[in-house]
Amino acid sequence: MQNNVSKNEFYFIAAVAQVLGWGTQFFGHGVFEGRRPALIDNAFQTLIAPLFVVIEAFFFLGFKPELKKQVEKLLVARNERLAKRSK
Repeated sequence: MQNNVSKNEFYFIAAVAQVLGWGTQFFGHGVFEGRRPALIDNAFQTLIAPLFVVIEAFFFLGFKPELKKQVEKLLVARNERLAKRSK
């Protein structure tokens, strides 16, 4: 298989993806949730947030539906545990 993307093009695409991921996080949190994203409170989140956006996009496009179901099931269980703790 031939590589059709140069290193510089790859780094440019990766940088654009990072910026778009951060921008999407700020926009989504500000418009839809009305709160600031976790990456403001935790610097490690600056690395995770763009990956989260990519994974959500893949799920939205129909990739790995079984994995999506497993993740959603785990999140529901986690949220139920957190709700019980806060009572």
